[in-house]
Amino acid sequence: MDDFLLSKIVWSDISTKPQFALIDKHILINNTAYMITRIHPGAIHILNSRLMKWYFTKISSDLGVGSRYFKQFVELLPLPLFLENKNFYDTLSENNTEEKLSEFYHLNQAEIRIINQ
Repeated sequence: MDDFLLSKIVWSDISTKPQFALIDKHILINNTAYMITRIHPGAIHILNSRLMKWYFTKISSDLGVGSRYFKQFVELLPLPLFLENKNFYDTLSENNTEEKLSEFYHLNQAEIRIINQ
């Protein structure tokens, strides 16, 4: 029960795109939603990025119009390890996430174009 009382990243299990949200520790969620606690708040930018949206379609159940954002698939998203990349997380913002992820994963221009389609 203690995890429910922490700040958390939450998401719905069915969506047409990543819609992860950082919510206050005093807000609870009910069924058809999932949560992550004890994660750097900067991870919200990675989870909602175009790269993760593209990658998620490769690993999840496709609904034709959307995807099932089940916990078992979200856990497969390749987020940078926090302890090794604390500075990376601390400098993320909504405005620089795509560029920073491209650099972090050493994506070339052709790969970036594919992701941005």
